[in-house]
Amino acid sequence: YAVVIKHKEDKNMFGENLKAMRKAKGYTQQELAMKLNVVRQTVSKWEKEFPIVKDTTPNMMNPRL
Repeated sequence: YAVVIKHKEDKNMFGENLKAMRKAKGYTQQELAMKLNVVRQTVSKWEKEFPIVKDTTPNMMNPRL
C-alpha cells in the first residue's frame, strides 16, 4: 500500500491518525510494530514524521490488527 502526499499538511496527518488508532486499540508502539513486522522505532518514526510505506507493508487500517 502506497501513501501519496498531495499537500504539506497531509504529512503530519498520517502520523496523527496512526497514533490515535494505535491508542484507541490499546496497543503500545512495540505491540503494533510486532503486528506489522517492523521494529518499534519504525512505528515511532511513522508517528513523528512522514513515513515511506512500501507496498509490502500490511494494511495498518485492517480491523483485524
